[in-house]
Amino acid sequence: MRHVTEIRRVDGTRVKITAQLYIEISGGVKYSFSVFTRAPRKRTWVNAVNHDDYTWRRLSHAEREAEDTRLKLLHVTAEEVQQAYLNLWQSIRPNFQ
Repeated sequence: MRHVTEIRRVDGTRVKITAQLYIEISGGVKYSFSVFTRAPRKRTWVNAVNHDDYTWRRLSHAEREAEDTRLKLLHVTAEEVQQAYLNLWQSIRPNFQ
């Protein structure tokens, strides 16, 4: 399941947070998020993380996950990510009346 939250900054920059929920076959639940930015008066969205950098290749898996999260949090706050997760939950919550 995926939910996209778009935020417009004061300087005109737009930030898109994509919150994702994965349900594994074993019954586990995983969350992830991705961040894309768009400069004012531009059409293309740019990923907050650049995996083409050579230093990225030298990192272990755990170090890559930590670096990935660090780079994403340079563009958004933890509260904005949490709000994106809450929006995801609101979209999949059953509506019993």
